[in-house]
Amino acid sequence: LATFGDARDARARPLAVVEARDAVARDGGRFTFEIELPRGYHFTEGANSRYETTAAASGTRGALEGDGGAKRTVVVRAAEGVNEARVDCVVYFCRTDDVCLMQRVRFEVPVATGGASETTAEYVVAAEANDAAVPSFD
Repeated sequence: LATFGDARDARARPLAVVEARDAVARDGGRFTFEIELPRGYHFTEGANSRYETTAAASGTRGALEGDGGAKRTVVVRAAEGVNEARVDCVVYFCRTDDVCLMQRVRFEVPVATGGASETTAEYVVAAEANDAAVPSFD
């Protein structure tokens, strides 16, 4: 139940979680993630689409921008006992003269000693809202 001051919005979608293809090396492995927007959509200008990583992925952050999507690479440096790095993204997107939407995406990257030197993951944003994002009034 939403409470006063709750920032939830009917145009916001549930968190999408995407797992990387392979475990990445804990000391300097590279993780490349890509977010693809639907055809005809663009990142909402001035809305601060962005990503932020956990400390295991160097604790970096940055902007998501580009034509039709964004592709970024982060370096993983995880201490022993840390088994996962995360990249949390907030994507604001819209079409010209249309309502803007927001999608949160979390990339989860397994981390291992002897893991791959590079791994990847991608997420394709859907243009239409899914059933979980549409409020029901019955």
